[in-house]
Amino acid sequence: MIFGKLKLNRTTLETSNDTYVLESVSTISTRRPFIALGLLLCALSGTFTWSFRDILTLSEILGLVSFAVVILWIGLTIGKLQLISRDLKGLPLADAVYGSYRDLNNKRPAIAAAIERANRQSDASP
Repeated sequence: MIFGKLKLNRTTLETSNDTYVLESVSTISTRRPFIALGLLLCALSGTFTWSFRDILTLSEILGLVSFAVVILWIGLTIGKLQLISRDLKGLPLADAVYGSYRDLNNKRPAIAAAIERANRQSDASP
């Protein structure tokens, strides 16, 4: 599942808001930006539940445990595709698109191949 639009053309990558010329992109990165937050909130919720287990009702414990599991799942699942430009000396060009980490990671090799193709095409041009 990808949030928004991610369309790979021969030498460009189109997203919902922007179009990126692939010959100026040097690195494609997929990251999990919410993993630290998910782990932190899961740990805090679990610690709170364990600390007050004697005064919490069963439904409150189940609610807190459910919250911890869901927030951890979100942190592990949501990913961000980021393009890094060689023209900007390694600075991030943009956060291209958000989506599930697995789907974005599966798209990454195709984008890398398109970047290589765009670079070969620009080198062959006079």
